[in-house]
Amino acid sequence: MIVFLGCSTTKPLPVSGGYSFSYSDANYQISSVNPESQIGYNLLMQRDDKKILMQAIDKNQDGILDEVVRGEVTLEKAQSIYAAGLNAGKQRGSLKRRTAKAPEYALSDMRNSYVLQTFKMAVGDFVNRLTIIERDYLSKKVVLMDNGADGRLNEMQDRENEDLTEYQEIYLKILQRGLADGKIIRSHGAYRVAMK
Repeated sequence: MIVFLGCSTTKPLPVSGGYSFSYSDANYQISSVNPESQIGYNLLMQRDDKKILMQAIDKNQDGILDEVVRGEVTLEKAQSIYAAGLNAGKQRGSLKRRTAKAPEYALSDMRNSYVLQTFKMAVGDFVNRLTIIERDYLSKKVVLMDNGADGRLNEMQDRENEDLTEYQEIYLKILQRGLADGKIIRSHGAYRVAMK
């Protein structure tokens, strides 16, 4: 996770920070918002005289933009700009790694190890991240996201248009076992790993 150094107030408000950088003869800004009890987010922005021309969001500060919310730039192009901005911030000492402490439920079978984590997003609802690690090939890992923690997988990180059917069956089995073990709770239609 990525956090920018910034100032804070005496009130329990999110810690915000950020910096500006140039990329391909244009000026951009990366801002970070980090509520105490939630996963923070980063915003990539391009402004022109106080008008926002482009804005994209990294909803969980993992270094990967999730969505372009304003402007005509593609997500791929925005990601290139964001990566350059993060690199510029790192070189200046303007950012540091942050480890978000998310509750997790871990189990394994003969083939794989599974780790399910629940994050409360500052922007949006709960998100579950399921990581599957093949025991024979520890470097082979699949990361799946359930945006909204509703029990339906929405995406696989680093792969587009992947069929999630096989993984959905595994995910439902993990959720059912976690519920039976008391390690996962279901509240208001959302599955969450229970806090320890």
